[in-house]
Amino acid sequence: MDLIVNVKETSTGNIILGGGYGSYDGFLITAGIKDQNVFGSGKAVGVKVDYSSHKQDIDLFLKEPSINDSKYNGSINIYSKTREIEYSSPDYSFEKKTIGFAIGAGTEIFRNTFAGLVYKLETIEETYNDESTTDSYNPFDYKTNEDYILSSLKPYISYDSTDDHNFPRNGTKASTSLEFAGIGGDAKFTKSYSRYKYFHSLKKEYELSSHVELEITERGIDPKKMNEFSYLIKKLHKHGIRISLDDFGTGQAGLSYINSLSFDKIKIDKKFVDAIGTDSVDFNILTTIIELAKKLDVLIVAEGIETERQRKWLLEQGVTVGQGWLFSKALSHADFLEGLVLSKR
Repeated sequence: MDLIVNVKETSTGNIILGGGYGSYDGFLITAGIKDQNVFGSGKAVGVKVDYSSHKQDIDLFLKEPSINDSKYNGSINIYSKTREIEYSSPDYSFEKKTIGFAIGAGTEIFRNTFAGLVYKLETIEETYNDESTTDSYNPFDYKTNEDYILSSLKPYISYDSTDDHNFPRNGTKASTSLEFAGIGGDAKFTKSYSRYKYFHSLKKEYELSSHVELEITERGIDPKKMNEFSYLIKKLHKHGIRISLDDFGTGQAGLSYINSLSFDKIKIDKKFVDAIGTDSVDFNILTTIIELAKKLDVLIVAEGIETERQRKWLLEQGVTVGQGWLFSKALSHADFLEGLVLSKR
């Protein structure tokens, strides 16, 4: 393979630092660090801190999207939270300190549909402070300091058909859960929570639809004829014809060609998909291709997907289209037509 590309170590994480000011909380600082593929393992690790005069939160988490390359996932959170609320008429304050952890496990039961269970254990300290200058009303006749333990189980089910896990443009996200507190702790309650989100990009409403797509293999690109290629592709685009680049990474085209030739779709060669979960140069090239394609709004198709770990890692990166033996081996024309008919019933 003669691949013209400049390779550098590509980050799979991010650092967040922000701040603001509110009339009640005063200055608020938010900071965090997250890595979606720590040491090439596919695991996500992160820490987040929120701080203001009435709120101090620290949250550490670890997420495994595919335990031992299976359909099962797991997560663990360790956190400390402090909340302070000030009341007037009468004047008193309420402070709640929480230290706890949550551990969860789930599995994909249908395509894009997940179910699981989360166990949570917290120690909670609630304190009321009298700041009143008059005895006309004593809030502590009704409020008492408490220290207690919360232990709960929360089964959940979720659905996610969006095209990008981080910045979805199209698709649906929905989930529902029911938390049962009182599993060995002091607090006892039942709490349900459901949410629904629908994403629809308006961009497609103003674009010409087309059922025609031309596919160019990377080996067919002559670097000496870039101007001719660029001119031809622009003319085809004007007629609503889409252009895709096949077997990217096997020819002489560099990453810059994706931009200069304005491809609508690129197909990543199986060689790079095989590198998922390793610390190899091919894996660094793969993350670079995905990052660049996102910035240029180019659709990515991953070829040669053979394991659940590869599929789930690609989904986490926003690569939602793929092919490979994980889905089906090569079919004859007759078998393909038979499967197509059965899928429509």
